[in-house]
Amino acid sequence: MWSGTAGWRLSVTEAVLLDLGHTVWDVKLSADNWLAAWRSLHARLKGLVGDRVPPAEVLYREVWGRILGRRLAYFQARGYRELPPTALFAEAFGRLGLDLPWSFYRECLEAMARAELETTAPAPGAGAVLAELRRRGLKTGLVSNTMYPAELMEARLEEFGLKSLFDVLAFSSAVGWRKPHPAIFRFALGRLGVQPDRAVFVGDRVYEDVGGALRAGLWPVLTHQFRQENPPPGVPVIRDLTELLELDALLAGRPCAGGVAAGELGPDVGRPQPPGGH
Repeated sequence: MWSGTAGWRLSVTEAVLLDLGHTVWDVKLSADNWLAAWRSLHARLKGLVGDRVPPAEVLYREVWGRILGRRLAYFQARGYRELPPTALFAEAFGRLGLDLPWSFYRECLEAMARAELETTAPAPGAGAVLAELRRRGLKTGLVSNTMYPAELMEARLEEFGLKSLFDVLAFSSAVGWRKPHPAIFRFALGRLGVQPDRAVFVGDRVYEDVGGALRAGLWPVLTHQFRQENPPPGVPVIRDLTELLELDALLAGRPCAGGVAAGELGPDVGRPQPPGGH
């Protein structure tokens, strides 16, 4: 299956695409991170509306908690468009009787993003693996579900020295579609100039990542490095990203995208997971 002396290269594989959260980087988020951000926003909000502002704990629960719940219900109902976050903030604050500048809703979104991104750390060896994949002639891409602005996500990747190791970055907040919808995969593949059956997709979630990859026609690989979901039959599992450097052995004898495995999984494999995690 492999040929040449300069290292492996699967004859039909041209690209490796990856999920972000719990795949390329880990996320150690807790409620305390978000609550601390809301305490900072509380002081800012008090300057806008005075004593009408509820306590930070109430804002966290009634604004951010409502937004997360609204998103989860939408995704579990198989909604695949990325919901506009500023509109969700406007709706949630409106239920508290507060009509605020839209610039403040954006400020809230960015504060939540920074609170979460501060808890991220690259998967061990992620940079080295990506660099080696590119050295071996493969294109690389990132396909990530997130409500956060793409520029903040990219800035964090840049801090870790990872941004330049991807040929394309596809964030649902910018593309408008979330995994498992094929549109976000097709966006990334279109930018790479690669056909779906010549690409591998690596992620930690069965519904969004494995199911999405199969429906879009890619070869799926499930990673168990940070989270462990049960793999569907025939889907290869890796313990960490370094195993991607043995991709020939990993995919040998596996059902390809669009084949029996995709048909067996069908459109409802797994369940949507709580939003977040990228």
